[in-house]
Amino acid sequence: MNFDADVLCAHVCDNTSGPARLRFKLLWQTVKQKFETIMNTICNIQNCILLKMRLCSAQRCRWTFSYIISCYQTVMSEPVRLNKFISEAGVASRRAADRMVEEGRVTINGKVAVLGDKVSDSDKVCVDGKPISKVDDDIILVFHKPRGITCTSSPDDKNNVIDYIGYPKRIYSIGRLDKDSEGLLLLTNNGELANEIMRSRGEHEKEYIVTVNKPINQEFVKKMSGGVPILDGRVTKKCKVEKITDVTFRIILKQGLNRQIRRMCEFCGYDVKRLIRVRVMNIELGDLKEGRYRDITKRERTELFNQLGMKQ
Repeated sequence: MNFDADVLCAHVCDNTSGPARLRFKLLWQTVKQKFETIMNTICNIQNCILLKMRLCSAQRCRWTFSYIISCYQTVMSEPVRLNKFISEAGVASRRAADRMVEEGRVTINGKVAVLGDKVSDSDKVCVDGKPISKVDDDIILVFHKPRGITCTSSPDDKNNVIDYIGYPKRIYSIGRLDKDSEGLLLLTNNGELANEIMRSRGEHEKEYIVTVNKPINQEFVKKMSGGVPILDGRVTKKCKVEKITDVTFRIILKQGLNRQIRRMCEFCGYDVKRLIRVRVMNIELGDLKEGRYRDITKRERTELFNQLGMKQ
């Protein structure tokens, strides 16, 4: 709808006096200069004014001014990168959000999004055709993942972890635990938390109990802890390795390469028979039964956020 914005401004000012008129003029000028998109909202305001004509002049102006303020505050909200918005909506991590954008699964106000787009609270963002919005309450779950469950939210995978858990709110896994492995998996709707835990520069500890196909010797422990070449010669970082039984050892990593422990064992001439993750940072699997999940405790949450340097 086309209209003369200055005529509308004059209409409101004619029915307003004193400081209110000055405030409105200054507000109007700022909106016009910085946000062309506000004009769509002003169209709605103009229509609403016409509907409100039966009210007395004072009532009409108070209502109009309040509505303008509300719209202005919405438009003035700081735009954020699309992947950050998606992660804060509890849909996926930023990295996964970028993949969704590349696959054409994300739209902004009906148009297909591209990498680098920014959005504000007034924009309508949809993923796979479903609108999303920021969430207020953090969800952080500890899940004992069984073997055979995949760390994906894709409905095309019948063994995906999200369907397996059946949690009533939108969540996603923090990092991955390969299909043949089991143990502790964190799930959340907090994108910032997921990003901080997964950032490699943080070198956050992850602890595993591993069973292999033959007796472990000291040479194996030394090789594993000192770093071995995997993935086209890339050498793994030094880590802590402790023999538990003849065929079982504990390993604490500060990195998370694809199938890292299995590849490390393979380089040393061993095959992994069972791999269980028992700890991520300060969060421990404990006696949580396979296939079950729980909320992290208040103490765990406080310590986790302290280690990450995040505010709660």
